[in-house]
Amino acid sequence: RIPNKTLSGLWGPNPNSLFSIKTGPGLGDLTYNKYHDFVYVSNFEDGHIYKINPNSGNIIFDWDPTFGETNPSVAFDNGGVGFAVRGQRPWGLGVFKIGAEVRLYYSNWKVDARERNNPLSEFNEIWSVQLDNNGNPIGSEKLEIVI
Repeated sequence: RIPNKTLSGLWGPNPNSLFSIKTGPGLGDLTYNKYHDFVYVSNFEDGHIYKINPNSGNIIFDWDPTFGETNPSVAFDNGGVGFAVRGQRPWGLGVFKIGAEVRLYYSNWKVDARERNNPLSEFNEIWSVQLDNNGNPIGSEKLEIVI
């Protein structure tokens, strides 16, 4: 639940707002981080997850998850117009705290069951990354679940 704050800046014409990152296919998901007071939004266009100030709508941090891929030519969006390739589309965001550690959870849309050629070769996944005291990802991504 997002607290009772003004979110009008998220959708306005401000060049530093969420509106400025939506250039094509659309935004994937959003979640509120109550531990650091930020909104995270995934973008299907570039495969990034953005940290947004819920009061101003300004982008505070931009992060491109690699989903464990170590080859940069595969791990990052190629900058082309349209959807990021499957396997680089974060979705299903959530923030949870266990003990003192706050983690951002996100899914990796790798395959669409309607278009699956080999049902045993590709699976969607849920990943997580630890957040620092400012709500920014730190450390290595962790594969949590293969679906």
